[in-house]
Amino acid sequence: MPRLLPALVLLGCTAAPVPSAPVPPTSLGAVTSELPPPDPRGILLEVSEADAGKRMFFRVLGLEPGETVGLATGSSYGGGPCVPSLGGMCLEIVGATRFMNLRANPSGVASGSLIVPEALAGRTACFQAAAMRGADGADSVGSMPVCIDIGGSDLVCDDLDRDCTGLCYGDAFLDDCGQCVGGTTGLEPARDDIDGDGIMDACDVCGPDAGAKFVIQWTEVAHYSREGGPYTFQVVLHENGDFAYYYTQVEPYELTPTIGWQGPAGDPFVELAHLSEYPVDYPNVYFDSTAGDLPVVEYSHPLELDDIRWTGEPLGLSDDGSIEVELGFDFDFLDASYSTATIISNGVITFGDGDLPGYDNGHLPSDGYGAFLAPMWDDLNPEVSGQIYTQFVPAGCERDCAGMWGGVAVVDDCGTCAGGSTALEADLAMDCAGVCDGEAFLDICDTCVGGTTGLEPADECLMGVDLIVDEDTLRGDLYVDYVDVGDDSCLVLEGCVRDTGVRRVLRFDTLIANIGDEDLHLGSPSESEDFVWDECHGHYHFTEYARYDMRDLATGEILPIGAKAGFCVMDLGIYDEDISEGSCEWYNCIDQGISAGCYDIYHSSLQCQWIDITDLEDGDYEVIVSTNPLGLIAEVDIDNNSASVPVNITGDEVTLLD
Repeated sequence: MPRLLPALVLLGCTAAPVPSAPVPPTSLGAVTSELPPPDPRGILLEVSEADAGKRMFFRVLGLEPGETVGLATGSSYGGGPCVPSLGGMCLEIVGATRFMNLRANPSGVASGSLIVPEALAGRTACFQAAAMRGADGADSVGSMPVCIDIGGSDLVCDDLDRDCTGLCYGDAFLDDCGQCVGGTTGLEPARDDIDGDGIMDACDVCGPDAGAKFVIQWTEVAHYSREGGPYTFQVVLHENGDFAYYYTQVEPYELTPTIGWQGPAGDPFVELAHLSEYPVDYPNVYFDSTAGDLPVVEYSHPLELDDIRWTGEPLGLSDDGSIEVELGFDFDFLDASYSTATIISNGVITFGDGDLPGYDNGHLPSDGYGAFLAPMWDDLNPEVSGQIYTQFVPAGCERDCAGMWGGVAVVDDCGTCAGGSTALEADLAMDCAGVCDGEAFLDICDTCVGGTTGLEPADECLMGVDLIVDEDTLRGDLYVDYVDVGDDSCLVLEGCVRDTGVRRVLRFDTLIANIGDEDLHLGSPSESEDFVWDECHGHYHFTEYARYDMRDLATGEILPIGAKAGFCVMDLGIYDEDISEGSCEWYNCIDQGISAGCYDIYHSSLQCQWIDITDLEDGDYEVIVSTNPLGLIAEVDIDNNSASVPVNITGDEVTLLD
């Protein structure tokens, strides 16, 4: 083993005492046989003397067992750089470059060697070691520098005898990525191809410049006509200005979209398709914004749709809806840079100012609009089915659980890698009772039975209307108010208050939903005996549609201050998407009813949306709201027609008791 020179000795002249602070080396003479004390920064680097073309040995002491230490080399001693990859240490060698990583043995010693390049013959080479410790390298340690005069070489070889670093008879070579590895490089060759794409993972494409990306995905969204589909497609905006359209679920195909992009007022523009089946033939369309003045279309880019439905944020867009979102980076499109984009449910993304494209797609350019991308401009309607998701994916080349660079696949609650590029649904191995690989299932009534539920499947399902009062809505806005009731007020005649004058009332919201599988259809008020003409207000009310009561919790008595309410019964929103199939817009005050899976709501600000508590003493009470109290409407289940909330009323303060 050649003689190893300790760092602190080499920093002085021949056999000089160890200085209290390092000084630049002036010559390399005889070396004392005694080892110096350990470096005060924690580790000691030893380097052997060597000539060019010969092997040089390195040893680092004072490490933790198994710890990795980085070695750097430079041209001289002096003010060196701070190198994060070497532990965040500010090195003391000029032009520092990492050339080797070593791992410590159980005794805390790391050793290695390399062939000295011929190019260093007759020069001085300086070395320093550093090991990263602590959070973000806050406690990193480094050695003092070691400087060696490299002797001349007697090797003679031509270019064919040199490795890829130029070293005569060296061991470095080009790996499958075309990188010079092995030998004196300190680099390992690329060997793995985990994702099976034929490209070594070390040189794999994990995204344009491995930058951040913003993904927008229309997921199982239907056309307004409800023909074909539903359709799943995606737009990816890359931090370097590239963008891509990916189509994965487009058949049966009944769309007539416009596909392309345009700048402000349509200048410039590219129309790839109009009223054609373009997405069926071209599932991956990539736009390289770095290849020229305008984005260049590629059809063979290695990236593809990475499903974000289980990791993205749902936008909840309505038919013809739009929302502005933050991208998380500045996206360069043509000659402008945008930090936000507006997503439109009709398969369009716009940038900057300008009118938003509507559902009626036309040819590009469309000079009435600003800059926009059109991955699938058509009359799409997420209220019929589907959802639009977005996800910001930060920069970097980390793999997801499927081995995809920069992917979004995740391990679900059953330990399965799902979503992303896997084509697997998350929690697919979970039964309807939430048990992984369980045996529970949905019967013909969509009730979870079997397995751990203890329930038997039904032989048949009751079909019909099923009204409920939503308890959460009732609890949400209870408060005391005062109403000035005139002598001739309709409020007394309708039973909303018990007398004229200033009345103290308890206001609340009422939401009545139809969770049955058939519509509640009451029809025209003028043609039904269940509606009563209100002479006072001059309109129809549905008889006993709702009833409001108050129970004294101390006595259990229903107080004689309740009120009955009659309303226009209509669709106002979706209560259960699975039942409603994404649409609630069929009934109104002219043709009254509530569609299956939809709701009607009566806000606390409305007249008669209260209980008259003028003479009520302070205490604990229960507010009870019931729908269809007399059973005039045929329902599958009338036991779920009421909701109640216990409250304490003290003066004008209302407090929920649970």
